[in-house]
Amino acid sequence: MNNEPTQVQPQSNDNIQSNKKKLIWGLVCLFGPSVLIVFSIVIYAIVNFMSGTGTSTNEADVFTEPSVWERVSNIVLFLVGGLSVLTLFPGIIVGIILLATRKS
Repeated sequence: MNNEPTQVQPQSNDNIQSNKKKLIWGLVCLFGPSVLIVFSIVIYAIVNFMSGTGTSTNEADVFTEPSVWERVSNIVLFLVGGLSVLTLFPGIIVGIILLATRKS
């Protein structure tokens, strides 16, 4: 057996930057879609709570029409939530690959 200590090669600046980019993008791919789902649900709840649609005490006014900004915000939040659901599993796979391929 060889009893000599192995020399650790110092990392070049390019490897350090590559590892940092892979770490950042790997974490974004892993956690980004989940954060977007939670974000869209919370903002959806806030927008619909602030609008007060359906909270009138008068029975004739219970089903009021939502305003234009409520409709637009609901459509945008639906698209953000749908996009995050579509990218959830591919993001997990790509994030794991990026984190696993970092050089030591």
